Amino acid sequence: MVLRGPVPAPGVRCGITIGEPRLGRTGSGALIVLRCGCRPRGGRTAESRDDHRGTGARSGRLARRERATRARDPGDSRGFAGGSPGGCVGRAAPGGGPCWDGGVHPLLPVPGAGLDDSGLDDAGLVAHYAYPEGLTAPYVRVNFVASADGAVTVDGRSGGLGSDGDRRVFGVLRRLADVVLAGAGTVRAEDYRGARLPTLGTDTPPPVAVVTGSADLDPASRLFTDTAVPPIILTLGSAPAARREQLAAAGGHVVVLERLTPDLVLAELSRRGLHRVLCEGGPGLFGQLVAADAVDELCLTVAPLLAGGTAGRISRGPAGGHPRRLELVGVLHEAGVLLLRYHRATPIG
Repeated sequence: MVLRGPVPAPGVRCGITIGEPRLGRTGSGALIVLRCGCRPRGGRTAESRDDHRGTGARSGRLARRERATRARDPGDSRGFAGGSPGGCVGRAAPGGGPCWDGGVHPLLPVPGAGLDDSGLDDAGLVAHYAYPEGLTAPYVRVNFVASADGAVTVDGRSGGLGSDGDRRVFGVLRRLADVVLAGAGTVRAEDYRGARLPTLGTDTPPPVAVVTGSADLDPASRLFTDTAVPPIILTLGSAPAARREQLAAAGGHVVVLERLTPDLVLAELSRRGLHRVLCEGGPGLFGQLVAADAVDELCLTVAPLLAGGTAGRISRGPAGGHPRRLELVGVLHEAGVLLLRYHRATPIG
């Protein structure tokens, strides 16, 4: 299920409407389309008319309920226009994301949506997750999966939380990226190998860039032996020279930085022309990026699972940080799994 909508103009109110799934069948499950249509006060745009098309009387009742909700609750006590954090009217989410009207709206079950096998094919996923055009600096997208109770791993690995739809999106995100960024702990725990498929528009897969202060990686691991492109090893001068030499001999591009802070890590990737950054963790690296206010986008898969145990959360960083507001710009649903996409609410800088 996809939640998306046009950029609202001044004087435009938004409401969630249900559109018929019109995209092709998938091979492993349905990703159903849900749209957020915008309309000016006192009328409807062509976009909103198209979103209502073919939904029948049930969507008419839904629209009437939305109008009643707006009449009862045009805003909330915190001053959010239409109940939306930051305001919906006359305000667009970064990247042209959806706007939200006041009130709580049901996503499931979806009345009149035709819950069958129709859904997003790979081309639809590529369009849904496309990076901004014309990047001249790193754009950091972080991708994580977590259980419904917040666990980031099962038995120490994230693989137990995945689904067919999550794996499809994982593959698409890698094909859209210039570089896959990961911490050494994640690389070791997940037994990383090189990306398999080429970045879209190129002939080679994105390299894996590993952040490791100690250069504590196995030169005989799949990161070095099962890859089409050399990994980039970002480390420090304090790492043992023998280790750095072994990783270089195994084919890694070893880069010694003054500090392994997000600014220098991203500057090195930018120097190499790698602007579409896909960070796959772990929680420590994600926490550093959050603390540095360097995250542009979060793709979060929520697995319908209560994991319990002692697993950590997706981000771990220094205490006392300032929370950064995100805006929800996409929702996919597949067999009980939610795939959420958030953009930062304010530009970097």
